[in-house]
Amino acid sequence: MDNLDEQILNLLKVNSRIPFVDIANKLNISEGTVRTRVKKLIKNNSLRFTIDYSKELKAIVMVSVAVGTPTTKVANLIRNLGIKSVYEVSGQHDIVCFIESDEIENINDTIEKIRKITDIVDTNTLIVLK
Repeated sequence: MDNLDEQILNLLKVNSRIPFVDIANKLNISEGTVRTRVKKLIKNNSLRFTIDYSKELKAIVMVSVAVGTPTTKVANLIRNLGIKSVYEVSGQHDIVCFIESDEIENINDTIEKIRKITDIVDTNTLIVLK
């Protein structure tokens, strides 16, 4: 590996999707040279690509509490489930909580635990799309 290979690698570290044409223009070399050198770096295991894929799912759960039940009591029970973002609100619902997970099953399990809390009369769940 020489200085030119290191320059190519440095550009790829900053942006692994940079087109070979752009690398060639930045280094004043031909696209073919970049393509050949990248191929060699991959073959020699000097360059490896990994995929970092995290699909964080989010849900908003709106909770209605039975009349006469202190909202703070129910909000604290929801917090005890490990949900950090729990808010007492005004409007149609009494509590809004935000759930995050990388698995939809975990979100579903958490919602089921919320629904089992005494004095919760209704929930409305929104899955965040984007």
